[in-house]
Amino acid sequence: MRAILIAAFALLTFIPVARADIQDPVFLLNEGESLLHISATERREVDQDLLIANLRIEVEDKSNKKVQNDINTAMAKALDLAKKYDDVKAITRGYNVHQYDRNGGRKNLARDMVWKGNQSVQLKSKNAEDLLELAGKIQEAGFLMNGLSYTLSPEVAAKVQDEMLEAALEKLQIRAERASKALGKSKASLKEINTNGNYAPSPQVYARGMEMMSMAADSKMAAPVASPGETTITMNVSAKAILR
Repeated sequence: MRAILIAAFALLTFIPVARADIQDPVFLLNEGESLLHISATERREVDQDLLIANLRIEVEDKSNKKVQNDINTAMAKALDLAKKYDDVKAITRGYNVHQYDRNGGRKNLARDMVWKGNQSVQLKSKNAEDLLELAGKIQEAGFLMNGLSYTLSPEVAAKVQDEMLEAALEKLQIRAERASKALGKSKASLKEINTNGNYAPSPQVYARGMEMMSMAADSKMAAPVASPGETTITMNVSAKAILR
């Protein structure tokens, strides 16, 4: 009985070791090979190239029909203006209409129920001059500027990330070859390459606020202005290198 227990214990302790041997790449190396874990980080500051403006039309009235009609009319005018600018993409955003009490439900005041509605339009373009000119015209039509900011376009971000990956891989290969020489070996091959890239936008934001809406409707409104900033892109690349 004791011999059986000893045999069973030996089997239980042997199995995990065998699995560890299979999972650990060190045990899969051939004679004379070494495993090296290396990593490299690339970081770049890239000029922002895409300008985005968000404008909103707001209407308030006792009649919900008039509120919606005024919003629809204003948005149609904004989109008609946008059609004249081929380099600017105009996208309509959320449409909302609701009723509320101007007196906030206070007991000492009679209810003063009105309807209020809003809808937004977003402008995107790499042609800042055209976008700013269009935004100014839409503001003149009664829209409020919600936000104006530069960012990095997805296509430029992807191009830069590809370049950074190539640079990081080149660094890793050079480091692996140096390590190989230092150990008296002649060859280094990168294996199991992992990447972790991200970019953290640092947008230049411009928002004029409610004072822009309070200007006289018949006064000539100057177009908004904006200047691009930079976006930081970081890429981390790690790899295992086999040294022979």
